Amino acid sequence: MDDVEGNEKNKKMSVMGEIKGFLIASWVALVSFFMPIGDFMMAMIVLFIVNFTFGLIADIANGGCWQNKKALQFFGQSTVFFVLMLSVLTVGDKLHDHEGAISGVKYLCSMATYFFAVNISRNWTMIAPRGSVWYKIASFCYYVLSVQFVEKIPYLKKFITDKGEDNKG
Repeated sequence: MDDVEGNEKNKKMSVMGEIKGFLIASWVALVSFFMPIGDFMMAMIVLFIVNFTFGLIADIANGGCWQNKKALQFFGQSTVFFVLMLSVLTVGDKLHDHEGAISGVKYLCSMATYFFAVNISRNWTMIAPRGSVWYKIASFCYYVLSVQFVEKIPYLKKFITDKGEDNKG
């Protein structure tokens, strides 16, 4: 009786070991496939954490409090962005245009960096005490990013203008 129970236990442990090995091998394969955009992903993680932190501090500084709904929405949107990055790389790679795929990911990250930098600087102005040096620096950064920088990027001014019109109607 003990031998039968021992054999069944060994079989279950063997199956669990095989599943574990399969999961580890799958994870390693995915990580190695996405390694070319690893730096982009780390940069976006840092940017998203800074944006989340500045947003939370600005909310608290203006009388708000922690809201699970906002946090979950942020994490959901961040997940969508990362899935989009990974999808662009995967599709580009399968179309045998690896360099183009990496360029597409770089473009997505550049645009996200711009929009998050504007949001971070806006939140910074909401955190800094009015009239302080930090407020002046934050306000200048926000002005440069939201007004002056727009002039330098083709189509961005038109996009922002069009979006402003969409939001009014």
